[in-house]
Amino acid sequence: MSIGAAGSAAVCALGACTGYGADVKSDPVFDAAPDAVDDSRGPSSDAPADGDVTAGSACPSPAPRCDPAACTQSPIFAPSSTEYPFGITTAGDSIYWVAQHDVDGAALAYDGGGMGVLRRMKRDGTQVEVLSANEKGARALAVDQGFLYWAVGLSGGPVELHRTRADCAPPACSIESISLSTAVIIQIVTAAPGIVFLLSANGDVVRATASPFAAEKVHFTADFGTLAVDARYLYAVAPAYAGIARIEIATGALQPKWVTAPPADAAAPGFRNVTANCRALYALGGSPERLVHIDTTTGVISPTGIDMDGFALLADDRYVWSATPNAGGIHAYEPFITKNPISIYSGNVFAFAQDDIGIYWGEHGANNTGAIYVLSK
Repeated sequence: MSIGAAGSAAVCALGACTGYGADVKSDPVFDAAPDAVDDSRGPSSDAPADGDVTAGSACPSPAPRCDPAACTQSPIFAPSSTEYPFGITTAGDSIYWVAQHDVDGAALAYDGGGMGVLRRMKRDGTQVEVLSANEKGARALAVDQGFLYWAVGLSGGPVELHRTRADCAPPACSIESISLSTAVIIQIVTAAPGIVFLLSANGDVVRATASPFAAEKVHFTADFGTLAVDARYLYAVAPAYAGIARIEIATGALQPKWVTAPPADAAAPGFRNVTANCRALYALGGSPERLVHIDTTTGVISPTGIDMDGFALLADDRYVWSATPNAGGIHAYEPFITKNPISIYSGNVFAFAQDDIGIYWGEHGANNTGAIYVLSK
């Protein structure tokens, strides 16, 4: 079903879900302290074999060469007034993110109902630029083939997908837009060159293409929450049947019930979150919430023994990282090696991103609200 056709507008003037989470379990599952980092050590022999990685894939992202708890991290941006960072991504020598601020005295930005501003800056925190302001409700973004994609819209109102050149020169950034017949967009992921997928707050999945710039709904059999991609598939958590669906990116072939959660999780069925490192999936679910490894070739689910909380997840070639609002902050876990959480950052984090150089996040409500941080790998 076609959702809309592309239009354009020149916008780049400077203007100006309730997050949940809890502290990650503080009691270590193992009595021993976390293992010291040894870059020469491979995965534990207890770890399941990972699925094949498509040749030429840029994944998995490398793990830090430093002990994650001791890696250099620092704020590289601080706003002049209170704002709440949401989506963040990188491309080339730049970091891109969207943050919201309250307007007309209505305290809505914390939950994603405020006015968004899209920024770009160099990795060292210099040359901060506003690419677009007055982006109402913007909270998710992604970069693909030189274009920056983000979505705007508030609950009950019109929703649009926007894009502009990632290297555009403000205030002359030309912005194209597509109308979407969905709820607010909460996640955008790059799936393949020229293809991005969007997830709405009510579980709609939308596939958008770069050429032509167009979008259509993907007709899954259930509403979804949280997307992840590897070199071949898009994965979507499916609460309706306590499992994960996947669609082949190249062909669109759908497996609506690719894996289901183990019966042991019947008290809290299904998965709430999922991430991929191009070798395997890691999914979070159950009560208490547990992290599992899912082989992308066989679909076999293997418990990692790790209890954790995570509003957002990332995985590199060694660690699984969690970001949690309120007092949760950021933690790293090393599946099949140790069950101890590695504390990275204490704060309120709604979203984060990684690349080969670092991990990036914004502070959403504790000290230094609105600040952007980087952990150097």
